[in-house]
Amino acid sequence: MNFGWGQSTQPQQQQQNPVIGNSAAGVNMSQINPNEGDYCLPDLPSDSISQISWCPTKNFIAASSWDGSVTCWEVQVQSNGNQAQFLGQGRLKYKHEAPALCCCVSGDGKVLSGGCDNKAKYQQLGQTNDVVIGQHEQPIKVIRSLDGTDNMNTIVVTGSWDKNLKFWDLRQTNGQAVGTVQQKDKIYDLNVVNYMAVVALANKEVLIYDLRKPSEVFKQCVSPLREQTRCIACFPDASGFAIGSIEGRVGINYLPETAQRKNFAFKCHREGQNVFSINAISFHPLYHTFSTSGADGTFHFWDHVSKQRLHQFKKLGNDLSIVSTGFSGDGNIFAYAASYDWSKGHEYYKNHAYVFLHYATESQVKPKR
Repeated sequence: MNFGWGQSTQPQQQQQNPVIGNSAAGVNMSQINPNEGDYCLPDLPSDSISQISWCPTKNFIAASSWDGSVTCWEVQVQSNGNQAQFLGQGRLKYKHEAPALCCCVSGDGKVLSGGCDNKAKYQQLGQTNDVVIGQHEQPIKVIRSLDGTDNMNTIVVTGSWDKNLKFWDLRQTNGQAVGTVQQKDKIYDLNVVNYMAVVALANKEVLIYDLRKPSEVFKQCVSPLREQTRCIACFPDASGFAIGSIEGRVGINYLPETAQRKNFAFKCHREGQNVFSINAISFHPLYHTFSTSGADGTFHFWDHVSKQRLHQFKKLGNDLSIVSTGFSGDGNIFAYAASYDWSKGHEYYKNHAYVFLHYATESQVKPKR
């Protein structure tokens, strides 16, 4: 199977929970991840992972890390009913001059990233040199390619702690943004679906933009959650968004005024009196159900329409948090990155980083309505 970028080999039979990768060396993977059959990618970063992101059109997945690296793997899968065999191979790696905080992969195979060196960069799969797109005055927390939006195939948007959204055209090489939208506070997260962009700020404000008119705020609201915002994700049909906070709570918000009565929030990722941060929310591209993952080292699949949990997975070992997640473009693979998320301070730091792949069966992600 050849995906068209770089060399590819046929999938080979893999053991379940293989012990592979830099961070997994000498580790009994069954003690790290009790979710049987989930596969760990090889050649992992040497420090905590900040974000993972899939290419929307092909099975390539990227990861940014606190060691400054950005890595991209090609994933091949052979499925048989509710089971699958995976093979992951590293295809690209480059570095920032400081921790890399975010990444994404465009449909045409550009691996994009931003970090604490304040730079936005990319490297095309199959090539060997990375390119600096532009720079902010403070670290870049989030980067998104708009190549899935009509007439914006070459546009990239970045959000920074310098309180600016910046738009870049990859056809230009002068390092100048083609547009800048100032915000009231630091940008904590940004998600894009079609022409809709939702921006989560440090002051708990949420701003919705129509990307055809990015200089104007389409809608603005305050997070329905009491505590600091951690992550935000658009509904795949752009009718609303889900937002997660450090208090172990998720808010479901609909945009149309006629649907506001359906807004609600629910508690999750809690153990007795212990409350854990919601680190990531990801929507399934076909069924529009979603996942949550947290600092408790667990992840769950949910249906916000019927307000029920679809599937609960086993807790990871070694005090690992799940820091980032994502469904592949066809929805068949759910990826989750496990690292230390710094929620307990530096004294609890453990130099472990893993990216796991889970074969998402229909029974786990399809709504039960």
